[in-house]
Amino acid sequence: MVADVVIWESLAVLLGLIYVTLAARHNRLAWLAAFANTSIYAVLLWQDHLPMQALLNGYFMLAAIYGWFHWQNDSTEETAPIILHITRNEHLFLIILGTTSTIILGYLLDLYALSQQPYLDTFTTVFAMMNTWLMLQNKLESWLYWIGIDLVNLWLFASTGHEPTLILYAVYIVLSVYGYLNWRKYIKKQHR
Repeated sequence: MVADVVIWESLAVLLGLIYVTLAARHNRLAWLAAFANTSIYAVLLWQDHLPMQALLNGYFMLAAIYGWFHWQNDSTEETAPIILHITRNEHLFLIILGTTSTIILGYLLDLYALSQQPYLDTFTTVFAMMNTWLMLQNKLESWLYWIGIDLVNLWLFASTGHEPTLILYAVYIVLSVYGYLNWRKYIKKQHR
Protein backbone atom coordinates (compact mmCIF):
# COMPACT_ATOMS: atom_id res chain seq x y z
CA MET A 1 0.00 0.00 0.00
CA VAL A 2 2.75 2.46 0.97
CA ALA A 3 4.65 1.67 -2.26
CA ASP A 4 1.53 2.51 -4.29
CA VAL A 5 1.23 5.87 -2.53
CA VAL A 6 4.89 6.68 -3.25
CA ILE A 7 4.41 5.77 -6.93
CA TRP A 8 1.30 7.97 -7.24
CA GLU A 9 2.94 10.82 -5.34
CA SER A 10 6.04 10.56 -7.55
CA LEU A 11 3.85 10.70 -10.68
CA ALA A 12 2.12 13.79 -9.28
CA VAL A 13 5.54 15.35 -8.66
CA LEU A 14 6.60 14.74 -12.28
CA LEU A 15 3.36 16.24 -13.59
CA GLY A 16 3.78 19.23 -11.27
CA LEU A 17 7.26 19.90 -12.64
CA ILE A 18 5.93 19.72 -16.18
CA TYR A 19 3.12 22.13 -15.28
CA VAL A 20 5.34 24.83 -13.78
CA THR A 21 7.94 24.56 -16.54
CA LEU A 22 5.27 25.01 -19.21
CA ALA A 23 3.49 27.79 -17.24
CA ALA A 24 6.76 29.71 -16.93
CA ARG A 25 6.92 29.62 -20.73
CA HIS A 26 3.25 30.61 -20.90
CA ASN A 27 2.44 27.39 -22.74
CA ARG A 28 -1.21 26.31 -22.72
CA LEU A 29 -0.27 22.63 -22.26
CA ALA A 30 0.67 23.52 -18.69
CA TRP A 31 -2.99 23.27 -17.74
CA LEU A 32 -3.28 19.64 -18.91
CA ALA A 33 -0.35 18.66 -16.69
CA ALA A 34 -1.87 20.70 -13.86
CA PHE A 35 -5.19 18.90 -14.12
CA ALA A 36 -3.56 15.45 -13.96
CA ASN A 37 -1.20 16.51 -11.14
CA THR A 38 -3.94 17.96 -8.99
CA SER A 39 -6.30 15.05 -9.54
CA ILE A 40 -3.74 12.72 -7.98
CA TYR A 41 -2.90 15.07 -5.13
CA ALA A 42 -6.55 15.72 -4.25
CA VAL A 43 -7.01 12.02 -3.46
CA LEU A 44 -3.64 11.45 -1.77
CA LEU A 45 -3.82 14.48 0.49
CA TRP A 46 -7.42 13.81 1.51
CA GLN A 47 -6.40 10.31 2.56
CA ASP A 48 -3.50 11.77 4.58
CA HIS A 49 -5.67 14.15 6.64
CA LEU A 50 -4.66 17.37 4.92
CA PRO A 51 -8.17 18.49 3.95
CA MET A 52 -7.27 22.02 2.93
CA GLN A 53 -4.57 20.71 0.59
CA ALA A 54 -7.09 18.28 -0.91
CA LEU A 55 -9.56 21.17 -1.33
CA LEU A 56 -6.82 23.27 -2.87
CA ASN A 57 -6.09 20.57 -5.43
CA GLY A 58 -9.79 20.35 -6.28
CA TYR A 59 -9.69 24.11 -6.86
CA PHE A 60 -6.54 23.69 -8.97
CA MET A 61 -8.41 21.16 -11.12
CA LEU A 62 -11.08 23.78 -11.86
CA ALA A 63 -8.41 26.42 -12.45
CA ALA A 64 -6.68 24.08 -14.91
CA ILE A 65 -9.88 23.80 -16.93
CA TYR A 66 -10.28 27.58 -16.88
CA GLY A 67 -6.59 28.07 -17.72
CA TRP A 68 -6.85 25.75 -20.71
CA PHE A 69 -9.56 27.94 -22.23
CA HIS A 70 -8.16 31.28 -20.99
CA TRP A 71 -4.69 30.70 -22.41
CA GLN A 72 -6.03 29.94 -25.90
CA ASN A 73 -2.83 30.54 -27.82
CA ASP A 74 0.66 29.43 -26.91
CA SER A 75 3.08 32.31 -26.75
CA THR A 76 5.93 32.73 -29.15
CA GLU A 77 8.56 35.42 -29.38
CA GLU A 78 6.30 37.32 -31.79
CA THR A 79 3.11 36.95 -29.74
CA ALA A 80 4.18 37.47 -26.13
CA PRO A 81 1.28 37.42 -23.67
CA ILE A 82 0.10 40.60 -21.99
CA ILE A 83 1.57 40.53 -18.50
CA LEU A 84 0.20 42.90 -15.88
CA HIS A 85 1.34 44.12 -12.47
CA ILE A 86 -0.59 43.65 -9.23
CA THR A 87 -1.72 46.98 -7.81
CA ARG A 88 -0.96 48.10 -4.26
CA ASN A 89 -4.66 47.74 -3.39
CA GLU A 90 -4.69 44.18 -4.75
CA HIS A 91 -1.68 43.33 -2.57
CA LEU A 92 -3.35 44.81 0.51
CA PHE A 93 -6.62 43.00 -0.21
CA LEU A 94 -4.83 39.66 -0.69
CA ILE A 95 -2.86 39.98 2.52
CA ILE A 96 -5.84 41.00 4.66
CA LEU A 97 -8.21 38.41 3.17
CA GLY A 98 -5.59 35.66 3.26
CA THR A 99 -4.51 36.31 6.83
CA THR A 100 -8.08 36.58 8.15
CA SER A 101 -9.16 33.43 6.32
CA THR A 102 -6.11 31.53 7.57
CA ILE A 103 -6.80 32.43 11.19
CA ILE A 104 -10.51 31.53 11.03
CA LEU A 105 -10.22 28.33 8.99
CA GLY A 106 -7.05 27.20 10.78
CA TYR A 107 -8.81 27.62 14.12
CA LEU A 108 -11.76 25.52 12.94
CA LEU A 109 -9.50 22.76 11.60
CA ASP A 110 -7.59 22.77 14.88
CA LEU A 111 -10.76 22.83 17.00
CA TYR A 112 -12.21 19.78 15.26
CA ALA A 113 -8.81 18.04 14.78
CA LEU A 114 -9.33 17.78 11.02
CA SER A 115 -5.77 18.41 9.88
CA GLN A 116 -2.24 17.32 10.81
CA GLN A 117 -1.09 20.92 10.48
CA PRO A 118 -4.20 23.13 10.55
CA TYR A 119 -2.60 26.56 10.20
CA LEU A 120 0.06 25.61 7.65
CA ASP A 121 -2.54 23.59 5.72
CA THR A 122 -4.89 26.57 5.68
CA PHE A 123 -2.29 29.28 4.99
CA THR A 124 -0.90 27.59 1.90
CA THR A 125 -4.36 26.73 0.63
CA VAL A 126 -5.88 30.19 1.05
CA PHE A 127 -2.95 32.06 -0.46
CA ALA A 128 -2.49 29.54 -3.29
CA MET A 129 -6.17 29.81 -4.24
CA MET A 130 -5.94 33.59 -4.45
CA ASN A 131 -2.61 33.47 -6.22
CA THR A 132 -3.82 31.00 -8.83
CA TRP A 133 -6.38 33.59 -9.87
CA LEU A 134 -3.59 36.16 -10.22
CA MET A 135 -1.59 33.77 -12.38
CA LEU A 136 -4.59 33.10 -14.61
CA GLN A 137 -4.83 36.87 -15.05
CA ASN A 138 -1.14 37.04 -16.06
CA LYS A 139 -0.02 39.05 -13.02
CA LEU A 140 3.78 39.12 -12.85
CA GLU A 141 3.99 39.21 -9.06
CA SER A 142 2.06 35.95 -8.78
CA TRP A 143 5.45 34.27 -9.23
CA LEU A 144 6.78 36.11 -6.14
CA TYR A 145 3.77 35.00 -4.14
CA TRP A 146 4.45 31.41 -5.28
CA ILE A 147 7.97 31.64 -3.86
CA GLY A 148 6.60 32.61 -0.44
CA ILE A 149 3.78 30.05 -0.53
CA ASP A 150 6.15 27.30 -1.61
CA LEU A 151 8.59 28.10 1.20
CA VAL A 152 5.74 27.51 3.67
CA ASN A 153 4.79 24.35 1.73
CA LEU A 154 8.33 23.06 2.32
CA TRP A 155 7.67 23.32 6.05
CA LEU A 156 4.23 21.70 5.72
CA PHE A 157 5.35 18.72 3.66
CA ALA A 158 8.52 18.20 5.70
CA SER A 159 6.41 18.00 8.86
CA THR A 160 3.90 15.55 7.33
CA GLY A 161 6.33 13.07 5.76
CA HIS A 162 5.74 13.79 2.07
CA GLU A 163 9.33 13.48 0.83
CA PRO A 164 8.61 13.39 -2.95
CA THR A 165 6.33 16.41 -2.58
CA LEU A 166 8.95 18.19 -0.49
CA ILE A 167 11.37 17.84 -3.39
CA LEU A 168 8.69 19.13 -5.79
CA TYR A 169 8.17 22.31 -3.77
CA ALA A 170 11.91 22.95 -3.55
CA VAL A 171 12.05 22.75 -7.35
CA TYR A 172 8.88 24.90 -7.59
CA ILE A 173 10.77 27.70 -5.85
CA VAL A 174 13.53 27.60 -8.46
CA LEU A 175 11.01 27.39 -11.30
CA SER A 176 9.06 30.31 -9.81
CA VAL A 177 12.19 32.45 -10.00
CA TYR A 178 12.56 31.33 -13.63
CA GLY A 179 8.89 32.11 -14.31
CA TYR A 180 9.20 35.56 -12.78
CA LEU A 181 12.28 36.40 -14.85
CA ASN A 182 10.74 35.00 -18.02
CA TRP A 183 7.50 36.95 -17.57
CA ARG A 184 9.54 40.12 -16.91
CA LYS A 185 10.95 39.66 -20.42
CA TYR A 186 7.39 39.64 -21.75
CA ILE A 187 6.68 42.91 -19.93
CA LYS A 188 9.77 44.52 -21.44
CA LYS A 189 8.56 43.50 -24.92
CA GLN A 190 5.16 45.07 -24.18
CA HIS A 191 6.77 48.44 -23.47
CA ARG A 192 8.84 48.64 -26.66
